[in-house]
Amino acid sequence: MLHVRAGLVALHVLGHFLDFFRLDQAELARVFGEADGLPGRPVGALLFDHRGRLWIATAGGVVRVDDPRAPAPAMRRYTTADGLATDQTTALAEDARGRIHVG
Repeated sequence: MLHVRAGLVALHVLGHFLDFFRLDQAELARVFGEADGLPGRPVGALLFDHRGRLWIATAGGVVRVDDPRAPAPAMRRYTTADGLATDQTTALAEDARGRIHVG
């Protein structure tokens, strides 16, 4: 799975980690895993929204990364406790009003 925005590539290939590469430097910029707040389950979808935030759909809910380029980015996890219909998420989309839809 690959998603590109403003020179930053989010790449997920099997396993439970999310890798970020900077296109201008062709080097690994960051790897996110469980210790960073990413649920230890497979990633189902990636989305950069219009504000540059990264949304990650997982089998353990949705994680929002406010600034993926930051050395220690803030992450917010959303689950059924926050109103999701299920924690098993596999799709993300942003509408014209900037609302994030989770499936």
